[in-house]
This record gives sequence, structure tokens and C-alpha cells, in this order.
Amino acid sequence: MTSQTIGFIRNPYLWLFLFCLLAPLSQAQSPVTPQTTASEDNGEIKTLEQAIEVITLRRKALEDKREEIAQRLAQASTVEAEILQQQLTLLDQTITVLTAQINQWNRSQELSAKKALDLQEIARLQKKPQADKSFTVLDLDRAREQLTAESTQVKMMRTRVDLAEKALEQAQSTLKQKQEQLTQVQSSNGDAGPAKLKTATLEQDLAEQQQALYELKLKNEQKAFSVYETHLHLLRQKLEFLQKHARFDGSVLKAQIESINKQEFELKRKLTRIKDQSLKAQSLLNRARQRLEATSFEDKKIIEEAEARRLQLEALKSKTDATQRELELLAEQKALWQKRHDIFNHSVEHKNLPEWRSQANVDIAQLDQEQATIKLWLSDWQSRLNAVNRKVASSTPDIAAWQTQQSEQIQSIIDTLTDLNAALDKNRRLQNHLINDINVRTSQYSFSDRLRSLAAFKINHNSLLDWVCAFAVASLSFILLYILRWFLIRSLKKIAENNQFSQANQVLITVKRANLIFFLVIAAFFASLLLTLAPTTDATIAKITKAVIVVQIAIWLSGFLRAWIFRILSHKTKRDGASMGALAVLNFISQIVLWSVALLLILQNIGIDITALVAGLGIGGIAVALSLQRILNDLFASLSIVLDKPFVIGDFVMFDDFLGTIEHIGIKTTRLRSLTGEQIICANGELLNTRIRNFKRMQERRVVFNIGVIYDTSYEKLQRIPAMLKAIVEALDNTRFDRAHFFEYGDFSLNFEIVYYVLSADYNLYMDAQQAINLEIYQQFQQEEIEFAYPTQSLYVYNKTVSPHELTGKESSS
Repeated sequence: MTSQTIGFIRNPYLWLFLFCLLAPLSQAQSPVTPQTTASEDNGEIKTLEQAIEVITLRRKALEDKREEIAQRLAQASTVEAEILQQQLTLLDQTITVLTAQINQWNRSQELSAKKALDLQEIARLQKKPQADKSFTVLDLDRAREQLTAESTQVKMMRTRVDLAEKALEQAQSTLKQKQEQLTQVQSSNGDAGPAKLKTATLEQDLAEQQQALYELKLKNEQKAFSVYETHLHLLRQKLEFLQKHARFDGSVLKAQIESINKQEFELKRKLTRIKDQSLKAQSLLNRARQRLEATSFEDKKIIEEAEARRLQLEALKSKTDATQRELELLAEQKALWQKRHDIFNHSVEHKNLPEWRSQANVDIAQLDQEQATIKLWLSDWQSRLNAVNRKVASSTPDIAAWQTQQSEQIQSIIDTLTDLNAALDKNRRLQNHLINDINVRTSQYSFSDRLRSLAAFKINHNSLLDWVCAFAVASLSFILLYILRWFLIRSLKKIAENNQFSQANQVLITVKRANLIFFLVIAAFFASLLLTLAPTTDATIAKITKAVIVVQIAIWLSGFLRAWIFRILSHKTKRDGASMGALAVLNFISQIVLWSVALLLILQNIGIDITALVAGLGIGGIAVALSLQRILNDLFASLSIVLDKPFVIGDFVMFDDFLGTIEHIGIKTTRLRSLTGEQIICANGELLNTRIRNFKRMQERRVVFNIGVIYDTSYEKLQRIPAMLKAIVEALDNTRFDRAHFFEYGDFSLNFEIVYYVLSADYNLYMDAQQAINLEIYQQFQQEEIEFAYPTQSLYVYNKTVSPHELTGKESSS
């Protein structure tokens, strides 16, 4: 094949032209006459054949190219072989995609043919029936069942269209990426070799063909949905046709009655055989139980045998009950066929039809309930069957034999229940046919009859009446909760205005936090209790309700915590920036803890195992705490300072060798202004670990000072000095004398100690008092001629007389 032909086939404008021609095929068409459809089908078939021919030529060209690369691959080096192998893989994938495109074109042709046949059948039904062609009620029943079965596939067909659209979007995204990669390779000039460029071109070509394939799939799915709608229209037309022309004569009724009588005869014979087998099984079970009671130890083989005999008897009992129920159903079928015959042949009075329909609806409800019970039994017996089968695999041969019999008996029970469920389903279909016959044949309905029919209409296994009751309960619950909220808000406002309850405002704020979404979820939960929903739906509603309740409780607790911190604790602390900042930190920590607990409860409620999460959070919390140990220490120390109040801003404190006035209490540090003017900054944790002296909280100041007098002071004067000092102190205001004593002999003075209290913490007042006392002592000591001692030393010289002889001897010796 020449390169011009290959280029022509790869021309995108050719494919665009073909898709434009085929675009109308994806649109839903309304039923038209066969002549118009035939002309359109001829043009469509011609276009399909052309498209298939073009794709076939392109596939042949790629296969030739593949053979060429395969021959080169056999003689290529290692590096070149890898590139050629990649190109070969891309060609194989492209050929596969082209083959899939041909299959999609063939499917499109089949869908078109099927739609044409359905349209022809619709046109044929619109004509009058042939004189020699007759239709019975059985044909009508088959048409109804076929329409019901086909109508259930709407959701599946729409899902297939949605999946095709998503696949096309993914293919378009992939093509865009491959085009960008090819552009990058082409723009790299000489950096990329021809092999790399060819590989990128093949990848883009593959992406283009995949996009074309998914476009064809989407068009075919849309066409299949259109064909499906046409087929449903055909079935409806056929049903309407049969409802007008179907007959139910005596021969058909006789055939149905004879068939039912034959089934009854077979079931009665079966019931007789089952009763005989039950007697024999009961005898075998009694013997097995006697052997089991006679053994002095636990014989597993006898236990399994007794269980097998019991299951055999239970299986026969299940067959007996099912057979008797099937006989009852057959009797009901006779009555139903007779009623339908009377309706078709107008042998029943009009007033009896609503009563028959109501009774049929009641019977259908009972059958639905019975089938639901059978499904539960089937699930239980299937679980027991699986358990027995697992035991058989691990048992010895003699025990496994009895366990196998148990498995067979359980399987027999399952088969019996399945057959009974099928019989119930047959009666249910017959009841529906009776209702449809009544609806077709009855032209006038009473108002009460219409209401009963509407109330019995089921939506998701719940009647319309159930949905109305559920909506009423939900509305009533929401209204009651809203009224209760409104009543509490109104009452609390009155209590708060009259100051009858100190926390009324806080309770009022909490009540206002009851969200309307919370009321809606609670109302929906109460409504769901009246409906029969799937277990998964019930579980989902319960989980959502629990999660919303947890969130609402967390909102209430959050408000209480915030109020307790900023209203109650703030009254006990000084309302300054430091205190409010510390309270804000405490509020932040408490809120994090509260909502973390709420989040964990919600995660546990929706089925997530939070054990590993809590463990991870614990380990992570320990790691963070260790890394932030100093910061957290200062943070909690700040909270301790605010709550315990060892000092506040403005206090004059002293710790270690530092003293000053508190200027600021922060989250991490406290700042003081010293007497010399500089600012002292200390970490809160270190500050609380030291002994702090708070002078501002001093109620009175104890003062101790000493004075000394000379040793030459007379005894009488020494006796008067304590009384003199007491009088001096007591003469001053804001002072309280404690004691004054002559308490020691000093090196150069006789020392007196004086103790008194200044009745104020003011330091200046203390200094004024001390100054006045010192001056008064000085004045009175001058008046009494008492001298203050000061450091002195006395030197005593002792002169000894030396003889000349002694002095001469000392000189000679020297």
C-alpha cells in the first residue's frame, strides 16, 4: 500500500466527515412509517460499509507495517530492539483497537436492523388483526410480563451510557497528553532521534484510534438506548393491542383448570409419600437419640448421626408444609382464573370489581410478606449449609459421611423453600393480572376505590400511604421540636429580664444553638421507623442521626465551656489583657479537646476503627509535647498565674536577686520594671519555680533596727533607754510598738534591739516613720547625755623597770 493511501486513510478530515454523517444515528427517533425508515436505513448501511472498508484498509496497512518492524527486530541490536519492541506493541494495540471499531460498526448495523424490525412490528399492530388470527389471555399475560421485565432495565441502560461518556472523556484526556508529548518531541529539534519521534507518533495514533473507538461506543450505547425505548414502545403497543383483541373463552379456562387439577393430584400423591417417609425418619431419629443417651462418653459420630436424622425429619416437615401451602395456592389460582374469565366475558356485576381489586391488593401484600420471610429462612439455611460444608472438609471419613447427609438435607430444605417462593411468585403475578384486567375492563371508579388503589401504590417496597404517614410524622416531629425551642426561648427571656435565675442568659444562648438541621435529622429518623427500608439504608440513617446528635451536643458543650471560661472565671480574675489572653488560650485548648472527642465519636459511629488513630494521636501528642516542653510549661504556668493569682500587674515583687513592679503577664514571659529603670523579663515557668516575695500584699511592715551606746553609760541610763524607745515609737501615727531590749555586749558598744510595725505597706511611709524615730532618739539621747558608740580601740602601755646589769647582759648576748 502506497504512502499516499495511508496518508489518505489517516486524514482526520475524512473521519470527521464520516462522524458527521453518522451523527443523526445517535439521536432518539420517534416511531415513523416503514417507508421512511427503509430509506434512512439504506443510506445508513451504505455509510457503515464505507466506514468498515476504510478501517479494514487501515488495519491492513498497520499489519504490513508490523511485519516490517518484526523483521527488523530479529536483526536489531539491544538498544534498537527495545525501541522496535515498543513500536511493535503500540502497533498491536492499534490493530486491536481498529478491530474493536469494526465490531462497533457491526453492532451499530445490528441495532439499526433491530430498530427497523420493531418499527415494522409497530406498524403491523396498528392494522386490523387478521380474521384467522386469534389471541388468548395467555398471550396477554406473556406481553404483560415481558413489558414488566424489560421496564426494569432502564436504569442499567442509562448507566451504560454514563459509563461510555466517562470513558470517552478519559480517552480525550489521554489523546491531549499524547499530543503534548509529540509536540515536545518535535520541538526538541535534533535532540530526539527518528525512533523516538516515530514512537511518539504511534502513541498519538493509538490515542486517536482509542478516542474514535470510545466515540463509537458512546454512539452505539445511545443508539441502544433509543432501540430499547422503541422496543418498550412496541411492547406497550402490543399490550394495548392484546387488551383489545385477546379472548378468554371456556376452552382456555377448562385447560387451565385441568392443568391445576393435575398439579393438585401430583401434590397430594407427593404429600402421602412424604408422610410415610416422615414416620420412618422419626423412628430412625428416636433410635439415634437412644444410642446417644446410652453412651457414657461423647461419641461425635452418634451426635452427627442424630443431627442428620433430625435434619432429615425437618426437611420432610418442610416439604409437607410447602406442599400443603402449594395446594392452597392452587385453589386460589382456580378462583383467580374463574374471576378473570368472568371479567373478560362480562359475567360479573360492576359493583363487585372494586371489592375484587381490594382483595387482590391485600393478597399481594400477604404474599410479599410471606416471600420476605422465606428469603430470611433461605439466608439462614444457606449460612448453616456453608458451616456444615466447612466441617466436612476437616472431619474423618465416618463422621464426614453423616455430615454430608446433613448437607444434603439442608440443601433439600433450601430447594423446597425456593420452589415455594416460585409458587408464591406465580400467584402474585396472577393477582396482578387480575388487577390489570379489572382496571382495563372498568371504565368508572368510585372515589373511595381510587383512594384505596392510590394508597396501595408501592414505592421502594412501601405503599404510598406509608410514605404519607412517614412525612406526617416527620413534619409533626419538626414542628413540635421547633415549638419547644420557641417556648423555651420565650420563657428564658422572661426569667432573664426578672433576674430570677443567674444563668438564664447562658441557658437561653444554649437553647438558641439548637440548629434546625438537627430538628430535620431527628424528624427524618422518626419517619424512617415507619418505613420498610433496606438494612444498609437503615444503618446509614442511624449513623447520620448519631453523628448529628454528637455535633449538636458538642455545640452545646462548646457554648457552656466558653461561658464558664469568659464569664465565671473572668469574674474571679482581673479583667486585664493578660488575664483575658490566658483565658482565650484555655478556651482554645478546651475547644480542641471537645471537638477532637466529638470527631472520634463520629468516626467510630460510621464504622472506622479509631484505636489505631487514637494510638497515633497519643504518640504524636507525646512527640509534640516533648518538642514543645518548655513552651507548654510556660503556657500552663501563665494559666496558673492568671487563675491562682500569686501576683497581678502593678504588684512589687522580689525573687532571687531581682525586684521590681509587674508590668505585663504574657503567655510565655512576665515583665518587671526594676527600681533602677531597666526591664526584667522572666519565663513564667522559671518564675513560678522560685520563691516570690509580693510586697504589695503586705498589710503591715515589721521593722528591726539596732543602736549602740558607749560602755561608760551608767546603769540608771541603760535602764531608761527601753522605755524611752517605746515612747518614741508609740508617739508616731501608723506604727505599733513591739519591743525594745538591751540584747548584747558589742565589741565597742552596748547594743539595743528595737522592733516595731508600720501599719501600711507603703515604703515611703515606712521611711518617714524610721526617719522620725531616728531623729527623736538622737534628740532625747542628747538631752539625757547618752553617747552613741562608734568603733574605737583603747591601747594600754605597761612600763617595767630594768636594772643596768640586766641591760648589759642583753647587750653582750646580742
